[in-house]
Amino acid sequence: MHTHNDSPLLGRCKEKGCDYVLFATRDQVQQADNFKEVKAGAGVFRVGNNGHFARCTNGHRFFPLKAIKGTYSKDHKCDARCLNAKGNDCTCSCGGMNHGRGYAVEVQTGPVIVTASVESDMASEKQERFIGKLLLEKQIPANDIATGDERRKDALAKLDAHVFTKRQASKTIEWLLTLPKKEA
Repeated sequence: MHTHNDSPLLGRCKEKGCDYVLFATRDQVQQADNFKEVKAGAGVFRVGNNGHFARCTNGHRFFPLKAIKGTYSKDHKCDARCLNAKGNDCTCSCGGMNHGRGYAVEVQTGPVIVTASVESDMASEKQERFIGKLLLEKQIPANDIATGDERRKDALAKLDAHVFTKRQASKTIEWLLTLPKKEA
């Protein structure tokens, strides 16, 4: 189980008709002295001792984000039910680290990325198997952040967590097919 200080945060805009949901890790939280500093679409802010808050990209009123209460369970495989969850309690193999990610706008160190919102948009098992096969066969290039092997391990971990949408899987397969085979 994650401690209250390191568990991810999940929250949703309370305005009627707005389905903006935000998932953030603790290292993405910004400090704010007051609620006026909580800007629309700017991420998560800790406002004094009041808690964690954000505003949707539509500029509605700020909303709270709550810690995900994650409990590890080897018997509950992390899948689309966890990824597309809307509540803050999670009991599965991810222990809360993937809870709500597929449903939410995910804050990362770069731009905000909108990810899948429905289970039917998640990659098929066939796509995931094909990506896994290609990852093992192809020479994955390094980038500014990671070596090729680190990128391969990260992608394999994402496959295990079933976080690819159909579109992401298609683009990943398309990219992997352009790469040379791994040297023996």
